Amino acid sequence: MKVVSFDKLVSWVGQRVSAKEIFSLDHTCMNEYAFQQKFVDYLSASRITTVSPYYVQTFLRRYIELIERSGEEMAEELYEIYCGELLGAKQLDVSDKEVITYHVGGFGSGAGTSDHTVKIYEAPRLISGSNTTGLRTWEAALYLSNYLNTHPYDWSGKTVLELGGGTGLLSLALTKQPLKEIIITDGSAALIDNLSETLHMNAIDNGPTIKCHQLLWGTTNPNSPDFVQGPPANVDVVVAADVTYDSSILDVLATTISDFLQSGTKMALIAATVRNEQTIADWNASLDRWFDGQWSVVNSCAVPGDIDSLCWFRERTPEIRVYEIRAKLG
Repeated sequence: MKVVSFDKLVSWVGQRVSAKEIFSLDHTCMNEYAFQQKFVDYLSASRITTVSPYYVQTFLRRYIELIERSGEEMAEELYEIYCGELLGAKQLDVSDKEVITYHVGGFGSGAGTSDHTVKIYEAPRLISGSNTTGLRTWEAALYLSNYLNTHPYDWSGKTVLELGGGTGLLSLALTKQPLKEIIITDGSAALIDNLSETLHMNAIDNGPTIKCHQLLWGTTNPNSPDFVQGPPANVDVVVAADVTYDSSILDVLATTISDFLQSGTKMALIAATVRNEQTIADWNASLDRWFDGQWSVVNSCAVPGDIDSLCWFRERTPEIRVYEIRAKLG
């Protein structure tokens, strides 16, 4: 069973992991008075009681109950926060947005810093469904963000382009690497416009140049009647996550990746959550059609919920795979 540490707790609270999920783990150390005081200091120093009062109220209610049951001394400040500024807090509507903090520094469970986190403006209560693109960060994006900041790829001086940028988490996670440029693309022009707020909130200084462009899949081949624009020049690596959700779009996604690889891009890295066995089989078949002998699954996690890390995956998160597609040699 995972053991709650202070660093993990702060990271999970920033990600809005439910009190029920956190307290289902070994949380014995949280009853200690010194731990309570550290958590009070965190609540006072952060803005979480202001930006997410209902979440903190719900968490503290459960926390206080468990401390009382343990017989440990209670930090009065926990009561004061719970009964004071959080009184009357109301739950967000499903589509309401707030700032969520994600750990993207790798799968270790040690102390994290602000250099290892990304802030995303999203709707955390939203469930998967239609018209949710850009409103919620999904599991494969979080997984690939941490995988790429752990795995020893050579990012120095490279230009990376993300397809289906969504909330922007993956691209922002890669700003931790010595890249030259990151290009975030999505089919929705409105979503691209909204990313400016997220970029500003993360205050990226001394990092790679970041550009945002609308890019519709299936429109990058000059020989196609649907041609709109060619792939941006000098892209070394294409990345994408949670873009294989529907069998109907897999071939057009593959053709777009193919256009990049034929235009000088060396590699594509795609993270897919295996929510539907038929869809993932269709994706593999599409890869065989377009990239026979060029692709492989370079990493997979059958049970992401078992990962003991500062980033959180729900207990029933399906398998996540990382696909690598290479350009043809010669």
